[in-house]
Amino acid sequence: MFMDIVRELPVDNRIQRMLLNNMAKIYEENLPDSLYLNQYQLAENFGYTHQDWNKFLKLKEVDRLIESEIAQIAEIGARHALANLLKGQTNSADIQAAKELLSNSKLLQQKHNQRPQVVITRIPPKRVS
Repeated sequence: MFMDIVRELPVDNRIQRMLLNNMAKIYEENLPDSLYLNQYQLAENFGYTHQDWNKFLKLKEVDRLIESEIAQIAEIGARHALANLLKGQTNSADIQAAKELLSNSKLLQQKHNQRPQVVITRIPPKRVS
């Protein structure tokens, strides 16, 4: 996932590309725990500087994938909590947590908001003088 994204980035500098590839590999090998670490924790646990990790995390494609992964994990966790609710194995805190996770899941919001948009333009005919 992350390594594929980094491979497709338009990076001219060979050293920078190698650095990003190594960071992507480390990040991917330590999933899902790495999803919840900030740049300082990543630097402490896996090496490189916090500035390097910050640049990696701020890449638009990487940020999008992280958000998607976290939303998917949250959605599945909420479904699991709802399944427990149906079995009668939950308490009110679990119900509230599931409700919050579902309502805040960016993945669910994106699914519901991805309606096709049609843009119609009208170009008036040219007037001959």
